[in-house]
Amino acid sequence: MKKKTLLLLISFIFFLAAVSHAILFELSNIKDTLITYQDILEIKEKAGNTTKIRVNNVLLNLKNNLLHCAFILHPGKNLINIQDIGQFRVLRLISFPDLSNLYNGRFHWAKKEIEALATLGILEGFPDGNYYMNDSATRGEFATWLCKAQGLMTDNPKEDPFKDVPKEHWRSRYIKAVADKGYMEADTTGSFGIDINISRAEAAVTCLKAEEPSINEVVSIDFFEDVPLIHPLFKQLKIAKALGLIKGISLNSPLFEPDRDITRAETAILLSRLKRVASLKKELYDFQTEYTDDDFAKINIPPEILSAKASPESITINTPSAITINAMTRNRDGLEKILYVKSDLSSLNNFADVQMYDDGTNGDTLKGDGNYTIKFLASAEATGEKNINIIAGDNLGWKDYKNIKVLVVE
Repeated sequence: MKKKTLLLLISFIFFLAAVSHAILFELSNIKDTLITYQDILEIKEKAGNTTKIRVNNVLLNLKNNLLHCAFILHPGKNLINIQDIGQFRVLRLISFPDLSNLYNGRFHWAKKEIEALATLGILEGFPDGNYYMNDSATRGEFATWLCKAQGLMTDNPKEDPFKDVPKEHWRSRYIKAVADKGYMEADTTGSFGIDINISRAEAAVTCLKAEEPSINEVVSIDFFEDVPLIHPLFKQLKIAKALGLIKGISLNSPLFEPDRDITRAETAILLSRLKRVASLKKELYDFQTEYTDDDFAKINIPPEILSAKASPESITINTPSAITINAMTRNRDGLEKILYVKSDLSSLNNFADVQMYDDGTNGDTLKGDGNYTIKFLASAEATGEKNINIIAGDNLGWKDYKNIKVLVVE
């Protein structure tokens, strides 16, 4: 009986020890199956009594038992795995400022498709960040997006694909891939028409070619009133409608407006009906599949200056003296690299924003070891302790600070 009691007591002690080291907290701003437009999610939570925690297979050292980190989300599926807390599936969507506008109290009718295809890397916006969904799509844009939508292999052309498409043009590889498949071709002059708008009919027929349908004729189908039998693309458009690739200009409309320029919004809708894109869209929004370690969101924590020192630690008043400052930072493997380490040397008659080095130069002895160094000439006109402030920062703007002192004596 005594032996059993002793075993129970030992088990209870081990249980208490385990509980005391458990990481007991809930994330306030990250939930499982979260859909967000943010590219960075930041958490700042007290993590019990632990000093270390593994996040997405990276062991993080906690300062004052505080888990303060950011998850840098890539477009699409992201997985966050926090030790003892759980897994969180996060879908980051790409959007555009002009898609956030309301029209009669509603978002743009193509918003979901545009965002999905942008997230999948098929569509791109303009340099100012907007998508301009009501602008016409050009042949160059359409070729690029169709190539990406179908997952075609591309290579940088060794020569100009077309008269008006130099091999240096960033779209040339996509245009060449689409042309090589026979989906689009040059005009009679040998020009592709990279900047010429593409019509709704041509866009539809190009997508039809890309789908490579098994049928080549449709006998009976309700068709558009404004696409007569004599239209040069009548047969192809009829097949495209039968396959569900195209619809009228509005719900239940009998009109197609085949010769009007297709808009960038309409292009997103058309491309989203391609079989491959429809499958990719379904997978994108499916939280039950394809969340693996390959989807881990990148982690970042604030830089940490572990220690700093000046050598020598004292100088003589009114006597210029060489000083070396070293600042050791914590290892950043798997995290955003430190962008800079700087020191404020103004208290010793030097500059207030001096770069420190970890590249084997300027007094640094070993490149890339996290130990930042600066050698400088110091002087002071008064005795006493002089403060030197050191700051480390990363690409996300996160910083850490350390203060050291140099004594000025007679």
